[in-house]
Amino acid sequence: MNNQDLLDDLLVVTETAKENLNPRQLKDYRTQREGCLTWLLTFGKNSDLVDDYAVETVRARAYRMDMFYR
Repeated sequence: MNNQDLLDDLLVVTETAKENLNPRQLKDYRTQREGCLTWLLTFGKNSDLVDDYAVETVRARAYRMDMFYR
């Protein structure tokens, strides 16, 4: 499974974020989140060794990051 398929399984933008952001902010937020989550799925644990995090770990972190951003 490639990173785009894994990213499709994650909730990149929550409903709460969609409700609170205008279209331009939403586009920036989505782009930033996709980049961050892709990085975690690819290089997460150790970027020197390209050691990634498991999807469920990234899912949990994505949720906590969204709460922090709000």
